[in-house]
Parts: sequence; structure tokens; C-alpha cells
Amino acid sequence: MPIRPNGPEAGTSGQADRRPGRRRGWKIAESRTPPENPGRRRFLKFGLAGAGLIFLAGLWRHAAKAAQGAPAGFRFLTTQDRRIFAALAPRLLGEALPRDGRESRIAEILAAIDQLAAAMPPVMQADLRQLFDLLGFPPTRIALAGVWSGWETVSEQEVDAFLDRWSTSTFTLLQLAYAALHDLVMAAWYDNPHAWARVGYDGPPDIPDAVRKAV
Repeated sequence: MPIRPNGPEAGTSGQADRRPGRRRGWKIAESRTPPENPGRRRFLKFGLAGAGLIFLAGLWRHAAKAAQGAPAGFRFLTTQDRRIFAALAPRLLGEALPRDGRESRIAEILAAIDQLAAAMPPVMQADLRQLFDLLGFPPTRIALAGVWSGWETVSEQEVDAFLDRWSTSTFTLLQLAYAALHDLVMAAWYDNPHAWARVGYDGPPDIPDAVRKAV
């Protein structure tokens, strides 16, 4: 690695550089090699274990689905997926979700999420399925989400802590997973006419049939 003088020879005041961590009178030229990312290194280290957990979570989902049966009217979400979003949606939406008729509104959100997921390309569906399975499989739910209770009995405080951890995680993958959950809930809710009045939206314009035919 090249070095260069830091004294009179370099046209400075002649005094040695005495800053902490520097050699007196000399300093090493900065390297262009990018610093290592310890977080990424740790993530890759556990990549094989993560693949194994995804496989186990998939097996667990198939067993649970066979035991419980597929929910009627749903093409993508399993019964466990619905429990997950029933717990997440109220905390993600906060005051935007009215308390009057809340159970009915949550049911509508779940149906809309199912429609959105079912319409996605297979590659995106595969990613969502892995994410939902990891959140539904108890060992990975505890390890990754920090949620010890089942989703049907989880407290609001546990859900808030989980969302905070993932949204501010140093792992980009967990931030992306949070964004996927967040965006699905937001898209499902704000496409619902029950949400429009609270944000001052009057709904799509009423286009006369004559105009529709002309277009």
C-alpha cells in the first residue's frame, strides 16, 4: 500500500500528525477497497440454515392446510395467513381503520389481500408464500418476528414491537419483508370504499354510458 509523508516534505507546517490512530509524521494512503459488511456476512453465514427453515415452514403449512382445510372463497391466503393479517392490519392502519364495524372491515381487507396476491406473477407469489410461511411457522415466527404468542392471541404491544424491529432492521431483507406486508395492507384498505370518506375521496367519477361507448 503506498505511503506518503505528512511533514515538511509534503509542504505542510513541518509538525508531525499527532491525531489518534495515526503514525507520527506519516499516514497511510486510504485504500479504495470497500469496507466489509459484517451484517451481510452474518446473514450469508446463516443462509443454509434459513433455507432449511423455509423448507420446514413449507411442510408445516401443507400439514396445517390439510388438517384445517382451505378457507372458502380464498385462492392464495391460508387460514394461518388470515390470522397474521388480522393481527397486523389494525396496527398498520391505526386510526385510519374505523372502530365501528371493524371486524367486517378486517374481513374485507383479508379478501382484498387475497385477490391482490392471487393476481401477482408466480415469482412474486413464491416470495410472499415464503414470507407468510416463515411468519406462520412457530419457530421462525419466534426467531425472526420475536412473536411468542400465536397470531390469533398476540397482543397489540407484541405486534407493534415486531413491526418496529422489521421496519428499522439493519437487514435489508427484513425491511423489504416489512414493506411487502405494509403495502399489501395499505393497498387492500384504500381500495375499499369504506376508506374513502376518511381521506376526503369521493370515489371514481361517474362516467355516463354515452361517454363510455364513445371512448
